[in-house]
Amino acid sequence: MDSSSSYAGLGVTFGIELEMVVPYLYSEQPDPAEGMDTRQVIRLSRKGMGLKSNSSTPVDRVGNILREFLRSHGVSMYDDDLQGIGTQASPPTAWFIGEDYTVGESLFAPYKWAGMELRSPALLADDPNSFAEIKRVVSLLKTSFRLRVNETTGFHVHVGLGTQRLPPLAVLRLTQFLWCADGTLSQMHPPDRMLAGAFCPSIRQDSYLARREQRYWPETEDFTLGDGPDITFTNQVSEALIDRLLVLRENPTSFPALDSWSGPSRLRRFPPIRPDAYKDEGTQRRYRIITGRELTRRRFRRLDELTRMPVLDGLLVLSGPELYANAARAVAKLSIDTGERANYNFKAYGARDIDVAGRRMTVEFREAAGSLDPAWVAVWAKIASRIVEFCLEAEEDEFSDVLMRVLQAELAFEANGGVSRYDVVDLLTDLSLEDEAIFVEESILMEDKYLFWFPCALGKNQKDDHPGATVMVPTEYGN
Repeated sequence: MDSSSSYAGLGVTFGIELEMVVPYLYSEQPDPAEGMDTRQVIRLSRKGMGLKSNSSTPVDRVGNILREFLRSHGVSMYDDDLQGIGTQASPPTAWFIGEDYTVGESLFAPYKWAGMELRSPALLADDPNSFAEIKRVVSLLKTSFRLRVNETTGFHVHVGLGTQRLPPLAVLRLTQFLWCADGTLSQMHPPDRMLAGAFCPSIRQDSYLARREQRYWPETEDFTLGDGPDITFTNQVSEALIDRLLVLRENPTSFPALDSWSGPSRLRRFPPIRPDAYKDEGTQRRYRIITGRELTRRRFRRLDELTRMPVLDGLLVLSGPELYANAARAVAKLSIDTGERANYNFKAYGARDIDVAGRRMTVEFREAAGSLDPAWVAVWAKIASRIVEFCLEAEEDEFSDVLMRVLQAELAFEANGGVSRYDVVDLLTDLSLEDEAIFVEESILMEDKYLFWFPCALGKNQKDDHPGATVMVPTEYGN
């Protein structure tokens, strides 16, 4: 099979979307954190509120203040009415911050809260300045204003090829890679994220493929992703990959890809499977705080392990000749039957969306929780970009080797009673992300993960308790 090396140098691009809640007070209200938090709390005047001639809402005013602040520090900003989303032909070229109605906060009076989303321009993944700029902008906001992230906020990364579509083979490889790596990558994110309703269902838990549901393809039979660079070899099945999968299926307790792997020896390795949110004490506690109810599987449409498609069988489906002939079918396999956006969202490459005017032709990584840690924001953006770059550029043997290690890590974990031989740190190292691997191991996996994911206070107000800086992202959080 031809390699993907001809794609090298096309320029993988990415953009981030950070959700946050921003507190504000009216001008006559006392500051509950006076003397405790020197960062600015946004104050609004009630003058003009409610007048028909004044269409701006408190949230609009908060957005205007944040935009003008960033602009005053040399950050190129879109105005509110431009939104900063961009199109495929014209990716966004400036930052944007504005209302996000999907996030909010109901606790910690007397603060009122504005749901906000910060969006970056399209940035080059191979330019270190891109990640430095992200860290600068996030740091400016975090150190200057009181801000909060909570269970409603997310952090999304869009990855693509600038003004070009990702070629079909890269899209197909991404479906294969992310199907296998879903559990491994989930170790970097809170278990709660899979319970985020319509905002982040897992492709391994809720997709058509995971649920063993057959999706009819009337809209894809005469449809190809098209228009990507050099798509002529898309229909060439990876025979070597198929052979290795069939051998593994015949002998599911033999793991040659791991046996021949010469990875570094480490004192501890981490599971290559998704944590069970229903058994996680932190998730249970946060769910009670948010909803006042107990978390049970009945509240979510979840399948048990006996019903769900096994990882090996799913990869065999995604490696079938009919999917190489038409990569849009793989996108359909990993979509959600209710139209929800999965944790790895290929919706832009779905048959119904590919020619929608203004559609950004990106793959969206949605699983990360909301964060205002500049270092982590840059690290996860780099990881997401590198995964796409790897699926775009890797030679067939290299791609198959890494894919088989990720696949066999999960199978070996299940066969060996929960003993990990290959984990997310090893995967990041395989992807030439050594610095990011160190960050993930030292800052998340080996530390208090819940403090990292949820740096703000999570409890309800107590009687006569005056909320202060503890409900905000701490200034020392991150770098």
